[in-house]
Formats: sequence, C-alpha cells, structure tokens
Amino acid sequence: MGVDDVAFLVRAPNRAAVLTALVDAPCDRAGLRDRIGASRVTIGRITTDLEARGWVEREGTRYRATRAGQTVARAYQRFRDVVDTTRHLEDLFEYLPVRAFDFEVSVLHDAEVVAPTPTSPNQHISRLAALFEAATTVSMVVHAVSPEIVASSHEAARAEAHVTRGVVTPEVTDAIRANDTVRAQVVEMVQTGGLELFERPSVPFQVGVYDETAIISADDEQGVPRGIVVTESPAVREWVLDEYERLRAEATPLDVGAFDPDAGT
Repeated sequence: MGVDDVAFLVRAPNRAAVLTALVDAPCDRAGLRDRIGASRVTIGRITTDLEARGWVEREGTRYRATRAGQTVARAYQRFRDVVDTTRHLEDLFEYLPVRAFDFEVSVLHDAEVVAPTPTSPNQHISRLAALFEAATTVSMVVHAVSPEIVASSHEAARAEAHVTRGVVTPEVTDAIRANDTVRAQVVEMVQTGGLELFERPSVPFQVGVYDETAIISADDEQGVPRGIVVTESPAVREWVLDEYERLRAEATPLDVGAFDPDAGT
C-alpha cells in the first residue's frame, strides 16, 4: 500500500469503512448504507472509486472485496493501529527503545502509561514497587536503583517465595554499596536466594517482567525515566525475557562480596 492509497483512505473515512465492511461480507449498496450510515450518493461514489482501484468487484447488485482489497484493508488497519498507539503513548513515545522492539508497536495500544506529574513525581516508581510486591518472579534489566523498589522486593522476598533476577550496571552496584539500608537488604536477599544479580558494563534500556506483566521504561538521553509503559501483552513479555537472557549471558554473576563497601575501591 503506497502513500497515495493511505491518503485516499484517510481523506474520507467512509472509504475505509466500506472496504472493511466488504472484507467482512459481500453486500449491496442498500446494505452498505445501513451498515455505514452514509447517504446513497456517498455509497455509490465510494463503491465506484473502490472498483476503479481494483479493491472491490461487483457481482450482480452485490459488491465484494477482491484479494487486493483484502490486503489493503489489513494493511490500513495495521497503519491505524500504529497511529492510535502512538497517540496513546504520545508523552513517552520518543523515549521508548522502539528500534529494539521485535514486536508490532500496536500491541501497546491498551498499555498503561505511568508518568511523573508535578503532584505525583514518583508515581512511576510507586507503580514498580507495587508490581514487585505482587509478583513471585521478576526478571529485569536496569541501570539505576531505587531504595523504594529494593524495599518492596525485600519485603516480598521475606513474606513469601519471591525471586528477582536482574542484569545491572556497575553504577547500580556502586549505589547499592553506598546505601547501608539498601546494601543490607540486597545482601540478605542474595544470601537467601531471593535475588540474583549479574553485572554488565552497560545496558541498552530498562525493562522488566513481573510474573505476567511487562514494563518498558521510557528513559531520556541522560538515562532519566520519563515514565513507564505497563502491559500484559505476551509479545512484549516474550521480548523482554529474550532480552534479559541475552544480556545476562554477557554479564558477570555477583555474589555477596560484590556489595562490600571496599569492593569497589
């Protein structure tokens, strides 16, 4: 489908509606008027235009979508899905690692968008903490650490069977060493098997899977999260887990000694 075809359908939404209706089932003009809610003149003009493009054909008084029309209708719907998803993610879209996705961005059309606001500057962190508290298994890739999130993971690990696996950067390891409370919580989780960390010089993005829920962090050029996208999409979850395993294979396992305050000197 070319640019002219997209423009042809976008300029008059009823064209796409008629084509989609005929993909669903053959129909005559009267039936199309009832289904689309357009006038007789409009339906007549649209069916004539669609015929001229080879997207529909007439059989007696009924019209049906051709194979080309079916292909165009599917492509146009994917295009609309991407546009709608981009609008839904508008505030965060430019910060998402879209080039790394191996799934259609349209699967995020119903994702939850959590971004800081002047009145709730840490609501994305609180959302992550809540995910930690509810999950039994977490797999994540991060380049920053939040005491609130570590505390939630620690509480979950103490309360029930909970395992967090993470690929982190040296900056995260240093931050853990520098905070006595965080360090004690991390050491306890590592010792009891509730936490497995692997260090890598850098990570390309921040992502995680919390049981069945996947999150993607929308980080700016300085690595500061502008918010998170939370989704139950199996495609996104599979991508995150694949990326976690790929990065973990290139990382070094961290034991308790890695968090000794003198280890980084």
